[in-house]
Amino acid sequence: MAAGKSSLTKEARTALKAAKEAIKNKEFKEALKQCKVVLREDKAHYNGLVFVGVAAAELGQPDQGVAAYKKAIEGDPGQELAWQGLCSLYEKTQTAEHKAALEEAYPQLMKILEGKDAAKWIKFAKKLLQLLLKNGRKEKTLAELDRIIQSGHCDVRTVLELQMQYVNIAIGEEKLRGAFQEKVEATFKSILTSDLAKRDEKRSYFKEYITFILNRDTEMVKEECARMHEDHPSDPYPIAVMVELNLQQGTDGPSDDTFIALEKLRALDPTHHLIDLAEGQTKLSRKNYQEAKEALTRGIENVSSNPLGWLYKAHCHVKLHENKLVEVSVLQGLRALRAYSFPGVNKGNLEQQFLLLQSTALIDSGGATNSAKALEITERLLKNKQASSDLKIAHVGALLQNGQLDRAKAFISEIAAGSLTPREHLELKVRGGQVAFTEGRLSAALECFQQVSSSDAVSALTVYWQGRVYWEMGGDARSDKTKCFDCLKKAASMDPHHSETFLYLGYFFLKVAGDSNKSMQCFKKSYHLNPDSEEAGSMLGDSLIASGQQDIAFELYNSVTCKAAAGTAKWAWLRLGLYHFKFGDPTDAINCFQSALRADPTDKQCWECLGDAYMKRGSYTAAMKTFTRGIELGGSTTYCQYQIASIKKLLGLYSEALTDYEEVLAEAEDYVPALKGQGETSVWLARISLAEFFNGRAVDYISRAINTVARASVLRPDLCSIWSLLGTACSLLHPLDSELIRVNVPASLLPSMKSSLAGGDSRVLGKSELLALGAKCYTRALQLQPESGRLWCDLGVNYFHQSQNSKDNEAMLVAKAFQCIYKAISLDSSNYQYWNTLGVVCCSNGIKRPSLAQHCFIKSIQLEKNNVVAWTNLGVLYLTNSDIKLAHQAFKVSQSLEPSYVQCWIGQAIIAESVGSDEAMDLFRHTTELKTHNEGSIGYAHWVCQTLLDSSLDQTSQLYLYNILQMNAVQQAYIAMEKHNDRSHSEPSVLMLQGLLLERQGLNLSARKAYKRCVALLEVTEDKEKLDAARVNYARCLSSCENSEEAVKQYEATSSMTDSASLFGYALCLYKAGNYQKCSQVYESILESCHQSSEDEAHILAALGMVAYRCGDVPQAKTMLFKSSQKSPQSEPGLKALCALGIGLKDPTLTQAVITELGKMSCLESGVYHLALLTCALFVMQGQPKKALKSMAAHIHRYPWLSNIRQATAEVIISELPQLAEVAAILMQSVLQLQKSLSVTTARMQSLSDLAAGRFTGTTNRKQSCISSAQRAVFLFPDDLRNWSLLTGALVGDALLHGPVGPGKKEQLDRCLSFVNQQAKAVKNDPLEQWSVVLSLWWNLYQCQYDQCIGLAKTYSEWCNYPEDIVREIELISRLAEVLKLNRRYWEVENLQGLKMVVAESLSNATLQFLGTLYLRGGLTQAATHCYRQARMGPEANHADLLKLFKLALDVTLVSDKPEEWLKKANEAFSEASRKRVNRSSVCVSLLQGILKQLEDNQR
Repeated sequence: MAAGKSSLTKEARTALKAAKEAIKNKEFKEALKQCKVVLREDKAHYNGLVFVGVAAAELGQPDQGVAAYKKAIEGDPGQELAWQGLCSLYEKTQTAEHKAALEEAYPQLMKILEGKDAAKWIKFAKKLLQLLLKNGRKEKTLAELDRIIQSGHCDVRTVLELQMQYVNIAIGEEKLRGAFQEKVEATFKSILTSDLAKRDEKRSYFKEYITFILNRDTEMVKEECARMHEDHPSDPYPIAVMVELNLQQGTDGPSDDTFIALEKLRALDPTHHLIDLAEGQTKLSRKNYQEAKEALTRGIENVSSNPLGWLYKAHCHVKLHENKLVEVSVLQGLRALRAYSFPGVNKGNLEQQFLLLQSTALIDSGGATNSAKALEITERLLKNKQASSDLKIAHVGALLQNGQLDRAKAFISEIAAGSLTPREHLELKVRGGQVAFTEGRLSAALECFQQVSSSDAVSALTVYWQGRVYWEMGGDARSDKTKCFDCLKKAASMDPHHSETFLYLGYFFLKVAGDSNKSMQCFKKSYHLNPDSEEAGSMLGDSLIASGQQDIAFELYNSVTCKAAAGTAKWAWLRLGLYHFKFGDPTDAINCFQSALRADPTDKQCWECLGDAYMKRGSYTAAMKTFTRGIELGGSTTYCQYQIASIKKLLGLYSEALTDYEEVLAEAEDYVPALKGQGETSVWLARISLAEFFNGRAVDYISRAINTVARASVLRPDLCSIWSLLGTACSLLHPLDSELIRVNVPASLLPSMKSSLAGGDSRVLGKSELLALGAKCYTRALQLQPESGRLWCDLGVNYFHQSQNSKDNEAMLVAKAFQCIYKAISLDSSNYQYWNTLGVVCCSNGIKRPSLAQHCFIKSIQLEKNNVVAWTNLGVLYLTNSDIKLAHQAFKVSQSLEPSYVQCWIGQAIIAESVGSDEAMDLFRHTTELKTHNEGSIGYAHWVCQTLLDSSLDQTSQLYLYNILQMNAVQQAYIAMEKHNDRSHSEPSVLMLQGLLLERQGLNLSARKAYKRCVALLEVTEDKEKLDAARVNYARCLSSCENSEEAVKQYEATSSMTDSASLFGYALCLYKAGNYQKCSQVYESILESCHQSSEDEAHILAALGMVAYRCGDVPQAKTMLFKSSQKSPQSEPGLKALCALGIGLKDPTLTQAVITELGKMSCLESGVYHLALLTCALFVMQGQPKKALKSMAAHIHRYPWLSNIRQATAEVIISELPQLAEVAAILMQSVLQLQKSLSVTTARMQSLSDLAAGRFTGTTNRKQSCISSAQRAVFLFPDDLRNWSLLTGALVGDALLHGPVGPGKKEQLDRCLSFVNQQAKAVKNDPLEQWSVVLSLWWNLYQCQYDQCIGLAKTYSEWCNYPEDIVREIELISRLAEVLKLNRRYWEVENLQGLKMVVAESLSNATLQFLGTLYLRGGLTQAATHCYRQARMGPEANHADLLKLFKLALDVTLVSDKPEEWLKKANEAFSEASRKRVNRSSVCVSLLQGILKQLEDNQR
């Protein structure tokens, strides 16, 4: 109900008044209390509810207040008091719910106030606007503003303010601008035309208005700017907007308004940042690029956030070809564009312009990386469907730069199909010309460029390309100035900033005009315009180097490389490396080449340069790896392979270098450096071969070198080094004997002999001819370099060697040598080697001027203090002139300078020999240890032989033991003599020494050759004494080689033979030759000599006894030997012969007496061995083999280090006691451990012992098996047939033991048997042949090859005259084969009778065991037992028979009805085996014994 018309009681009215007073007094609780009284009476009382709302709101109870206000509004919604209270409460709490409710409350309140109270209405309208803005409801705010403005309840000023608020809100967001654009424009115009607006407000809103309409039509904006300029002429803003709008128009011909606006802006605000940008734009349009760039730079410094400035600056850089700066400007411009907020700007279009400029700059820069990046940019831009023609044309350029011609042509066709402007058509024409140029269609390209050049839109680039076409055409088009040069010159005048134009102008001046200065200036200009141009930089550097301005070139390269990033500036790094390689440090060159390779790791030339730098520094291993990498890159590998070969030559790997040179020549056969290098390598190999005394190899290398370098001399006869190398090769073999030198020389080196070489293109030259050819080659080299002292000296040395080889022209040749070396000294008197060489020549027989020689040597020493050669030569000069003291001093100085120089040591050794010093031999030995030298070798061999022949020297003395034995003197001296005689074949005394040394080592065959050569050389001389000595030595050696008849002839050919040694040798040869009568006469003549000692007499008597025995006179032999034994001292060989005679006569008394005498005198190891053998033979002769074995065992215990006694013991066991073969095998194992090297007898005896002991595979260690032993013997001594026989026997035995033989092993056995049979047939009736025949027959029988066995047996019986026992065994095997062939089931009882008849004819141990085995197979145990017992009773019985009998008894016990009887037989067999000392520890015996005990129930 209404407040004024309520029927409240007095109390209620009083409470209502009290509540009002309480609210006024801010006693809100009291007010609530009084309101309750009112509301108790009237719950919907309007004022009471309002008062409750006010009090509750003040007491912090908003919910209660809101509820009271809403209840009051429900009671009377047209009253404003409750609405005002509710709005006030909402404004105070500011909760989200209340804010939303407030948006609804304000309009309701305004609706109530509308037409009643305009002031309150406007108040609440502004509050509503403020609330909507605060809540972000701008669109609703604008709608409310428009409604309020249009309501008519506001005065004019308020409307203006609301309009200003409207535009401020509308222009704040882009979204609102589009939605309320017309309304905003109308509002702006209303504000600008209002008379109430102040001037400053109008100017401010004019700016906002212009800014608002910037995205509209440009002309409209300019009109509004002009209107604002009229209203506010002092404000620069509208002019600045006009200027910035003009900046967006690009560079295509700015209008007059542009310049007017620029001038107005300059007048209003001279410091405005747009002035420089606009000025740069105008100058850019006028093609004043440099000034435009400067103006734009100033403008960008003032405001770097304007992308248009960066855009125009990038344009300037493109026009000036400052490609790096283009990229910088583009990047800065794109960064500024992202933040650029000028309305109406098409950012996508600007970004495309930036990227197109970047692509253009990248294409202009060149290079694979830049080209690929440019193509990537254009392809990215083309993804926009609205791509412009300019972009498409730019894409064609990128495709061309990347070499994608097909895509470029397709794209040109696509562009041409569209609509193009005349400018775009001409640009496309230029691209078409570039395509034709790239494809090599120069005429078509020229036509395209000429068409463009003839138009008004001609550009510098078109004219440049036209000049390029003329240049590529070559010929007249290139050399004609009206064509190529004029085009390039015109292009340079049109675009003086284009680098490539000046580059080709430089090419023109360099290659056509021949003006190096102008070309260098052009290259310099080109490089200055484009420092990134590798071609311009490289040409400038090359021009500077060619003009001698290396320092400037170095500064250029250094400046580029200092600024270059890693992996760039390859051209500069490469040339800087070449500069360092030529003028500086190779290490710096290496660093430069490595930097160049970082830019292009596949550049083969860079790798080659790097390898050369490594070589120059001496890093040969690194250089080799570098050149190997160059080869891996492919292409021509000639240079890399050549350098690798050169490195190996420098490192001394001559053989590998030679192979590499061959590979180079296989690829390029006329490559002169490789020919020369191969020749030098061959010469070095020849030098090494000569130093190592490989003379034949040296000749081969020299022949190869001459033929190789001769090819180079034909290709390049103008090279002095080739002729010098040929001279060196021809002269190098001077130390060799003439017989060794036979060299094939090509006809090109023998012009005077070409006509005679009809049979081929080469001729074989000897030593003298080869040296003469060397002199001719040196002469040819001197014709090319007549002032070379080295060549004159080499020629002189060649003549000197010729003089030593030619006795007829010696004086003339030595004189020539003297003149040549004198000429060399006159050319270079400071060379100490020339003086030394001249001194050597002066010492020769052809001149013999010792004083001059002494002067030369001293002069050489003065020039070079550390001159060991000159000091040594001076010592030799003093020594030849018998001045030993000075010679010793000179040699002493040489030794101090170089202790390894062998010649000075030889001189000291000769001095020691001449003064009789004991150190002479040691000095000569030291010379052979340092180096092989002829004089040192002869001296040492002489001293060794002299020491060996010195009968007064005690061979047990320390001096002898050290000089001869410990120092291995004989072998060392022989090696020295062998090297000497291999080089020199005409010195009989040296051959004599060699023969003596060979004979000393037991190498009689080689000694015989040396003596024979010595005799042949001495036969042509008149020195009979030396010839007789040589014949005696030769005869003695022939005797040792069992050529006694020829030895006798040599003895008889001697002129006199008076010494006893010769007579003894002669008699021995007669004895060996079988001429016993004459031998006896010689011995008797020696015996009659009165000067013979008693020891010699005993030996002679022993020899006469041996001769008598050979003649069949045994009594006379016994008498002579007995006389020899009666002499004192006794002859040990005589006693041994007498003992052997006693054994042969079976006289144990004589034998025992002689053995006793030998035991008294035998102290040497050989005597002990022979004594042991003779003692053993005595016991064997007496039929006491066990005592023989015991005596050998005693000697083994007494002399355990003598392996020959152990081996002899094993032989005795195998021969006399085969049942102890295992002991023999063990003895032979110990022999192998004692011997340092395995002899043929030891190897054979080891195999035989293992075979006899039954050491087959599986029964013993594999390494100790008989097969391994036999294989070792065959491997070490394959020429000994007995080793092959043992191997065959071992294989057959192993096959028999292990059952069936596989095909591989059977083939191996058949091959061994076949080989042994074939070899044995060469020795008729040899026991080895007989054994192999029997073995092969048994093997065929075992293999069931009965027909083959029968056939072989028949052949052997008919054609071979074998002993009776062998024939009997062959017949036995043949008959066995026949029986077995007819009765394959031979073990059946009815078939055994035939076998028994065959076996019974040969009751040997083997046949009895064989028959017993057959009986056992047939189940006839009693018959088998009888056979085994008979075999056991025979002379060849062994413990194997007992073990077989023992096993048979055990087998029968298990199946017999009378096991006790067979157990008894088994015990008897085992007891007998124990008595015969069977090896009870063997596995087989232990197993059988265990079975026996088990059958006897003896579990223990």
